[in-house]
Amino acid sequence: MSEASSTVLEPSEFGVAYPDVLTMGQVAEILQISMPTVYEVARRPDFPVFRVGRKLLVRKEGLRLWMESQEKRDKSLA
Repeated sequence: MSEASSTVLEPSEFGVAYPDVLTMGQVAEILQISMPTVYEVARRPDFPVFRVGRKLLVRKEGLRLWMESQEKRDKSLA
């Protein structure tokens, strides 16, 4: 993947077609992080998580935008 390409959640990129609303397990799989880490990230105020009952969920588009903002933030630190 070239450096100029944007972060896009597409089935071909992950090998799986994800639904529009993701579970914490799916987010962990996409970000390639552990479940404890995904719950830690979900507590951040800038992370696009919402609650339905006791379940934490993330809109796929919200995750994509959050990933892009993290990428821009990290590049500005370099």
